Amino acid sequence: MNVKTQEITLPTACPATPQQPIIGEFFFWKSRMTTNVYEVEYLQGIEHFNGREFFEAHEVWEDIWARTSGRDQLFYKGLIHAAVALHHFGNRNLRGARKVWGSCHKYLSPYQPGHMGLDVRSFLGQLQSCFARLEGDAGPLDGIELDESKIPRIVLNPPPDSVNPE
Repeated sequence: MNVKTQEITLPTACPATPQQPIIGEFFFWKSRMTTNVYEVEYLQGIEHFNGREFFEAHEVWEDIWARTSGRDQLFYKGLIHAAVALHHFGNRNLRGARKVWGSCHKYLSPYQPGHMGLDVRSFLGQLQSCFARLEGDAGPLDGIELDESKIPRIVLNPPPDSVNPE
């Protein structure tokens, strides 16, 4: 396939480069513009999570996880584990919360600094603060309660413009 570049003039608002490859009859250009389209269930899970409906968030994200393959699958699994860990913590299942928080951290860490609009680094830091009293094997877990002021809120950047219905 013969690939060549052609000098073009772009509108000033367009962030593309002036040298663009032309392949066959198709014109391709690289853009720094991003699409703010997210799956409906991803956004529904975030709404449940931010509403502190952690079991419901887990259920919605689990549906996406089950049909996803590749790089995004473990990202969804990490979100599921974040919701489940908070659900356990809120129900005073402290050992379960500790265990699932550990797996949440393991699944989401590779996606730092960010993935699918989520600032993963910040999200994990906020969860770390939330679960700090449960970490480590030292000391009894009795009497530890979830500090609701430390529960993170998920904010996407870029914010959603629209949703992908599939």
